[in-house]
Amino acid sequence: MGKRNKQRRAAKARKRARRNGGVGDSNRSTGQKPPSSGEEPPTEREQVANLIEANQLAREVGHPAVVAETLTRLLRCSPYLVADHLERAIAAGITSAWARGWLPAELTRQVRRSTSVNGERLVAFAVAVDHRDREPATLHPTWRQHLGALALPAVRRHQGWLRSGALAG
Repeated sequence: MGKRNKQRRAAKARKRARRNGGVGDSNRSTGQKPPSSGEEPPTEREQVANLIEANQLAREVGHPAVVAETLTRLLRCSPYLVADHLERAIAAGITSAWARGWLPAELTRQVRRSTSVNGERLVAFAVAVDHRDREPATLHPTWRQHLGALALPAVRRHQGWLRSGALAG
């Protein structure tokens, strides 16, 4: 990601943080508005989304204290909500990779290089979920070859795969 793009994203995140209660003091890090604002506090689902977004921004701009704070607060949230939000974010990332011309083997190889075996396993699950309902005959032969070389795990459903399979032993 380019420098200017990071700056734009940081500015947008700061604007959202101000609108949603921000990240910084103990009351605002959860995405909650101060009690005197007169508005309804965000739902737990909105809080999870705000925390994940704040964590991503903090990692991009290099604020380890905020990264640690948002992760700590995420651990206090419903694991189901966190997993559901992450499933959607991962699926969007997979779809975006396909739109930019990545092939399945390239994507998993890049993840393996930049993360860990667990990261590679997570992406393999996401690719398997993405291809669960696709008819193999409709895929390009190179694409089918990539998928065959990956030995993707079997997935039974589109939702809940993160909790049920990708994170299990």
